Amino acid sequence: MEIMTLAIAVFAVIIGLVIGYVSISAKMKSSQEAVELMLLNAEQEATNLRGQAEREADLLLNEAKSESKSLKKEALLEAKEEARKYREEVDAEFKSERQELKQIESRLTERATSLDRKDDNLTNKEKHLNKKNKVFLIEQKTLMYVKSN
Repeated sequence: MEIMTLAIAVFAVIIGLVIGYVSISAKMKSSQEAVELMLLNAEQEATNLRGQAEREADLLLNEAKSESKSLKKEALLEAKEEARKYREEVDAEFKSERQELKQIESRLTERATSLDRKDDNLTNKEKHLNKKNKVFLIEQKTLMYVKSN
């Protein structure tokens, strides 16, 4: 009777672990997909901002050409400097967001590794319990045999 209870308990624990592992794996996959989507959106936004900055720089350049010759050089330098600064800001923002996403990805990878280790540990414990159970059953059969003789 105790063996059956123990076997049911071990089976229930194994089922719980499998369900937990599957749900955590699904959550991690959806989190990773969300991170990848955020990265893709950030890259698209950076591309759009870069294009917008270039369009603004071109507009400033055209306006500078229409001004007098004495202001032409100054306006051109100003527009180029502004465009460079804007690109640097966009690049810095993009770099920061990308680094945050990499950190999130790294944490998710660490969590997955940790779960894999926990799964391995539980598998090893399960094997150890199975071995103990086999030894117990052999000893029980031996005792029953000795008692019957």
